[in-house]
Amino acid sequence: MSDTKPKMVRGKATRDFTDATTERRFAARSSHDFTEGEFGNFLAAGLLVAVDTADAAKTKPAA
Repeated sequence: MSDTKPKMVRGKATRDFTDATTERRFAARSSHDFTEGEFGNFLAAGLLVAVDTADAAKTKPAA
């Protein structure tokens, strides 16, 4: 058994949708972490766009 975790990719939903396989729901304009496989499938279907995590980190307010 492998102890490696799948690489996660940050994406933003372009509209409300539910993944038919897992029944996970995603709200429009909200960001989520996806496995590379999920990300590729949802991106190809036009359900999400990539989120640049480097830019997101720069815009976070300091605590």
